[in-house]
Amino acid sequence: MNFIRQSGIISGLCLSAIALSAAPTYPEASLPELAELISQAGDQAPALVAQSIAREESLARLAQAKAAYYPSLDLNGNFGYRQEYRTDAEDTNNLGVNFGLYLRRPLYYWGAIEARIKQAGLDQKNEELEHIHTLRLTKRNIRADYLLLLLNRIEQRNALLRREVLQADKAVTDSRQKSGEISATEAEQSELNLLESLAQLDQLDADQTRIQADFKRTLGWKAPLTLTDPITTPDNAELQVWIASAKNQTSDTWTSENWEIGQRQNLIEREELELVRITSGQRPLLDFNASVGQGQSNTSTANNVDTTTLFVGIGLRWNIFDGFETKYKRIETRLRINRFERELTAYEAEIKAQAGNILTALEFQTRRLRIDERRFALAGDTLARSKQDLSSGLISDAQFKTKQLEHHEQELQLQRSRVALLLGISDYLDLTQPASAEELSNSSS
Repeated sequence: MNFIRQSGIISGLCLSAIALSAAPTYPEASLPELAELISQAGDQAPALVAQSIAREESLARLAQAKAAYYPSLDLNGNFGYRQEYRTDAEDTNNLGVNFGLYLRRPLYYWGAIEARIKQAGLDQKNEELEHIHTLRLTKRNIRADYLLLLLNRIEQRNALLRREVLQADKAVTDSRQKSGEISATEAEQSELNLLESLAQLDQLDADQTRIQADFKRTLGWKAPLTLTDPITTPDNAELQVWIASAKNQTSDTWTSENWEIGQRQNLIEREELELVRITSGQRPLLDFNASVGQGQSNTSTANNVDTTTLFVGIGLRWNIFDGFETKYKRIETRLRINRFERELTAYEAEIKAQAGNILTALEFQTRRLRIDERRFALAGDTLARSKQDLSSGLISDAQFKTKQLEHHEQELQLQRSRVALLLGISDYLDLTQPASAEELSNSSS
C-alpha cells in the first residue's frame, strides 16, 4: 500500500515537472520580428505614453500630500481706514498699513496627515498597476495585428491563385455561353465570383497597408516588415499536459497578482484611511503657530503708533458640530467600503471563471489544431498525387490549380487554428502571470 502511495506521489511530481517544463510562452518568443515590435511599445505607444504621464501625476500628488509635514508661511497685508468704538473710553480711528507673517505647522491631527500620504501612495501604486495593464493590452493588440498580417500574407497568396482559377473558369464559361450551352445567368455567376475574388484581394492589401501604417505611426517602426517567420505552436501533447495541470491547480494565489485585484484592494484600503481623516475632522487639532505683524495702533498717549506684534504658541481648532455632515460622511465611506469588498469578491470569482473558461477553450483548440494538422497532411498527399497526374497528363493545369488552391485553403485553416491557440495562451498568461521584471521596471521608471 505504501508502495502504491509513493508511486502516486512520484507520478504526480513527474507530471508537475513535465507541466512546468511545458509551460507555454508568448508567441514573440518564436517570432523575432514581433519581439522587436513589442520591445518598442513602451517608448512609443500613445496609450503607454499617456499612462506614463498619469503615473507622473500620481507622483506629484504624493509629493503634495507629504508637503503637509512642512510648515506653511503666509504673508497678509492691508491698507485702509479703521474705526474703533469703545464703551467706556474715547473712540479712535486711524489710516495706515498693516501686514504680517504667519507660520503654522501641524502638531497632532489624529493620523489624518499620515492617512492622506498613504492614500496618495495607494493612488500611485494603482497608476503603476494600470500601466502594467495598459502595457499588456498594447502588447496583446500588437500580437493580434502581427499574426493577422501573417495570416493575410497566406490569404493574399490564396486570393491570387483563386483569381487565376476563376479567370480560367470565366473564360470557359464565356465560351460555353457563346455556344449556347449555358444561360447568361449562369455566366454572370462566374463573373460575380471573379469580382468577389478581386474585391477580397483588394481588402487584404488594404488591411496589410493599414496595420503596417499603424505600426509606423504608433511605434515608430520605419523598416518594412518581412513577415517571413513561420507561425509555430507548442508541442500538442506537452500543451495538453500543461492545460490539464493548470485546470487541476487547487491554489488560486495567482489572483493576488492580478492587476485589477490589486487596484480594488488598494481602493478598499484607501477608503479605510478616509475614515481616519473623517474621524479626525471632529477631534481637536493642534498646530504650532508663530507670527510677526507690523501696523499702527492707538495708545493712551498717541494715535497711529507703529506697532510690531510677535506671537509664538499652540493653536487649537475643534469642529464641535457641523450639522451631522461628518456623521454622514462616515456612513457614506463605510457603505462604499462594503460595496468595494463585495465587488472584489465578485471579481475574484469572475477572473477564476475566466481562467477556467480560457483553459477549456484551449483544450478544444488543441483538439481542433490536431484535426487541422492531419487534414493539412492529407491535403499535401492529395496535392502530391495531383502533381503526378499533371505530369502524366491525366489532369489539366486548371484542374491542378484547383487542387493546389484546396491545399492552400487547408493550410490557411491550420494557421488560423494556430493563431487562435497562440492568442488564447497569451490571454491566459496575461490574466494569471505576475508582472515581469521588465513590466515592473517600465511601470516605475
